[in-house]
Amino acid sequence: LLSVLEDARLDLAELRPFAGGRSMGDTIEFAGESLPVMSGEVDFTGLDAVILCTPPAVSLELIRQALRVEAPCIDCSGALLASPEVPLVIADLGAHDGVSAAPLLASPTGTTLIWGPVLSALQGEAGLVRVVGTVLHSASSAGRAGIESLSEQTLALIGQQERVEDEPLEGPMAFASAPHGRAVGEEKDGAALAEAQLRTSLHRLLGGGVEVVSSSIYVPSFAGQGSALWVETERPLSPGQAASLFAGAPGIDCASDDETANTRDAVGCEDVRVARLRSDSGAEEPGRHLMFWLAADPVRLAALNAVKLLRARFSLG
Repeated sequence: LLSVLEDARLDLAELRPFAGGRSMGDTIEFAGESLPVMSGEVDFTGLDAVILCTPPAVSLELIRQALRVEAPCIDCSGALLASPEVPLVIADLGAHDGVSAAPLLASPTGTTLIWGPVLSALQGEAGLVRVVGTVLHSASSAGRAGIESLSEQTLALIGQQERVEDEPLEGPMAFASAPHGRAVGEEKDGAALAEAQLRTSLHRLLGGGVEVVSSSIYVPSFAGQGSALWVETERPLSPGQAASLFAGAPGIDCASDDETANTRDAVGCEDVRVARLRSDSGAEEPGRHLMFWLAADPVRLAALNAVKLLRARFSLG
């Protein structure tokens, strides 16, 4: 987020970085300055905007504190996804009405920022009936702790050391892939938290009439995210027509037939890469069923969307 914010070259009078206790004493570099990371008691007084990238439970408490002093919030944690009174916005899809006056804005989580622009383009052109996908989550989906854990596990296994005893029960594992576990208290359909959040977000963005089913898998890579999607449309749409559609859509880069896309190359990129675009020949109506692969950097996209929402809120162009 700090990197994207610095690249945006906004005229900021003040930047206050906040973090949890483990970051106490840390400093960050921003625009050539070293800024101390604040922790403990949070003071949002006088701030024009607060961007939250914390765990959902922490985010909710910080939002309460910020609203007490009338500091508007852009939440990237996913805590507000199911709150219909809070606008859920992908900046590249437009519809910024009311953004400037809203005390709270919700930015979708990473997978929705990857799927959203692609599915929105398809819906506008051919309508959507059903979306089924598998999401391959890297260690970056678990934050810095996930990356550090995967690195330690990898080095330990290569060095034939004993397995780390306190490694997380759920998360990326070295040289292994595993599905996300069902979240405690989740719906009876057995959805994991990431799967439920994706469905909720896409229903809000695309409409509840679109059926959304997904499976989330942890894979042993450090960054980037890949998704394999099967989409049923209301009206026929050929792969060539879909490719032309994607070529004119913001935030989407469609690979040619002889190109591919991998998650490592997507790290740091600002677009969603679409590849392996083809019809589902096994479907009853192949002309209404598309299959494709998406590769993107969800962390980068989340930061970009937050900064774009900041621009939209203050009409910064």
